[in-house]
Amino acid sequence: MKTRNREVNIFSMSALDLFASALGAFILLAVIALPYFGNTSVSNEAELKKLQKELSAAKSKIKKLKSKGKAPSGGQGAGSKVKIPDIDVVICLDISGSMSDSITSLKREIVDLADVLNNMAKSLAIGVVVFGDNGFDRPTTVYKLSTLSSSTKLKSLERFINNLKTNIGKGGGSNSFSGEALYQGVRAAVDMPWRSKSKKKYILVYTDDVAHSDDTSKLFKTVRRFASKKGHVISTTLVGKDAAAKQQLKNIAKQGNGQFIDATSGRSFWATFLLAILK
Repeated sequence: MKTRNREVNIFSMSALDLFASALGAFILLAVIALPYFGNTSVSNEAELKKLQKELSAAKSKIKKLKSKGKAPSGGQGAGSKVKIPDIDVVICLDISGSMSDSITSLKREIVDLADVLNNMAKSLAIGVVVFGDNGFDRPTTVYKLSTLSSSTKLKSLERFINNLKTNIGKGGGSNSFSGEALYQGVRAAVDMPWRSKSKKKYILVYTDDVAHSDDTSKLFKTVRRFASKKGHVISTTLVGKDAAAKQQLKNIAKQGNGQFIDATSGRSFWATFLLAILK
């Protein structure tokens, strides 16, 4: 006589496999989403450090792909995948004394941003304008807009960025005027040798103060002239809490078809800029 099977089977093996797969998927999704939960109030310093880590990670990944022959420099070559078209970017940076802390934290971000963009774009050109105060012999110092077509070009940009410090290259003089040489900085950026083939042309302004009062009307006239052309954008970031500077930078971004970022709000300028480009 055949013995009766007294084992209680609530679920079949196929059902158990299904539940196990679902549990594994849930755990995987939970691990991926974990960094996005918790305290959502992040300081600007923490946000900059986080973005620096993300950009460095992206940079390392790109280098690994390059070593395997899967990610040619500049997004060019066989097997490369172009994500964004030709773009030109000019960073317009306040280097007056009050920007000391921000300059230190921004150096690495600028270099990493350039490297990441260089591997995302079909062709990338970057320039830098640093500005201080009209009381000095040279209110601005310019790194001319140039195509990052080789590692030598990127290293040249990196050397310029790493040598930045407050009050560099302004000669003799004193900071005796209210405001900064913001107009001179933006004008120098607008006068860069922009490439005709670039689909998008960005000026990124980073400061903690307003323009000199005598320069305000000229500043907005220059902004409107630049932004009147298709694909031309001026975005601004405020460092600090100066109310007058905040209002002026908002107006510049609005008339420049760009974005205004308050650095104290926890929103990262570089992350926002990358998202805007990818959009």
